[in-house]
Amino acid sequence: MRSLQPGRIALFATATAGCLVLGGHVLMAGDGTRYDHRGAERAERLAQAAARRFEDGRGLTPCDMPARELMEAAQAKLVVLGESRANPIVIVAPTFSEVKVVAFEPDLIRTYRFPGSSGAAVPSSTWFAGPAQKVGEMSMSPQVSQEIVAPLARHVRYAMTTPMFGMDGVTFYFGYGASDCAFTWSPGGRGPARLMTDLVEEASSRSPSVAKLRSLAAAIDAADESL
Repeated sequence: MRSLQPGRIALFATATAGCLVLGGHVLMAGDGTRYDHRGAERAERLAQAAARRFEDGRGLTPCDMPARELMEAAQAKLVVLGESRANPIVIVAPTFSEVKVVAFEPDLIRTYRFPGSSGAAVPSSTWFAGPAQKVGEMSMSPQVSQEIVAPLARHVRYAMTTPMFGMDGVTFYFGYGASDCAFTWSPGGRGPARLMTDLVEEASSRSPSVAKLRSLAAAIDAADESL
């Protein structure tokens, strides 16, 4: 029986070890550092899952002082316009565009648009300095109004989501009662924040649908119950 020469044994051992390392998705760097591809791929999957979970469970964020001052300015403007019963109110501030205020009354919803630009969407009471233009109004029974408003009020009261901002998008500021204030910026996913902004956009559209508003309010309730 022929024996393997020492050089061939070393070459065979090196090749075998290399196959085992690559088969296990582990690479050895020149400095001896081990890099596990499987571990890195798993970490990436977990990060993506966490991001999806954040979006799909995302609610509102408590207002800071500038946002609270903005809400107070909007509430004062609505009182001047005769909307003293509005509760909640929502400020819709797209970046570099006109600002809207949606006033939820006990039996109707009115939307006002203010001329000018929000700039980079940094909160400013000057947004409401110009004349307001009423751009929408819809009536409903007090019972239906309460059904639509309840999930908004709940999320403003219990706002706790980590804030997110971007260079471009839409910021929604929600005010309820004398002091509760919360906001969200361009939410994605299928979570409560996205559903609430969809509800506000529907309420402030040219032809809002009570049926769709009720459906969105019910979807927010369902999303809350699933968390």
